[in-house]
Amino acid sequence: MNNHRPPRSVCRYFSTSRGCRAGSTCLYAHSTTPGPSPRQEKQICYYYNKGYCRRGASCWYLHAEPASASKEANNKPRESEDHVCSICFDAPTEFGLLAGCSHVFCLKCIMDWRSSKNKDTDVVISNTNKTCPVCRAPSKFITPSSRFSPKDSPERARCVEGYKATLGRIPCRYFAKSPPEERFCPYGKDCFYQHQNNDGTPYTFTLGADEMMERHKSKLIASRAFNSTALFDLMAHHLYEGPHFDHYDSDDEYDYHGSDISELAEWMPALVF
Repeated sequence: MNNHRPPRSVCRYFSTSRGCRAGSTCLYAHSTTPGPSPRQEKQICYYYNKGYCRRGASCWYLHAEPASASKEANNKPRESEDHVCSICFDAPTEFGLLAGCSHVFCLKCIMDWRSSKNKDTDVVISNTNKTCPVCRAPSKFITPSSRFSPKDSPERARCVEGYKATLGRIPCRYFAKSPPEERFCPYGKDCFYQHQNNDGTPYTFTLGADEMMERHKSKLIASRAFNSTALFDLMAHHLYEGPHFDHYDSDDEYDYHGSDISELAEWMPALVF
């Protein structure tokens, strides 16, 4: 899905000799081309205030701390004036927070690092690309954030919980494709996405990702779908450490990181039934 909002209609009175009576409170764009209204430009973005706005610099709303939060922040000692990505050495506009450490990364930089596409097989199997490039601490997922917060801080905990809550409202693609009489998701109860029956009630798996993969490994080997256990282990790696745990967006569902999804599609056919 597109990250940009549909353009706001141009105010019909703005370009007239009398002008627009609403002024800065007008809900329509005060320009010759569609865009944000004056009211939107002054309104603090709800999602940025909650920790992450996926629209970034293209958002029509104001990305700034509320006045009360700004005063509170000024009273606290600042750990660092600037945060620099440990990969590209630029100041991130979107942070990718690793679960296992407090190192700073741009969301795109750490996503590229963790991707298994075009990586050496030994790197993929050893999970080296699923560790922090600096300290090698393992992390099973990335949390996107508009602001940086260190590991184990209350701010980081709130950000992670908000991220999981957002994904929890999105239907799981694997669960949705499975037959109602034999529901399947490679992540089981560890999945961040929504598992819901046709009647709207939640579906609960009893097994997590490790157990689900072992169960299907045994099933596939028994059916002789795979002659190589090592090959299956590699495919399982792509499932368990792939786009699910690195995917972060809400409305974009599984399309935002297309490279991860296309990569998974190359491995998935024998696992989806």
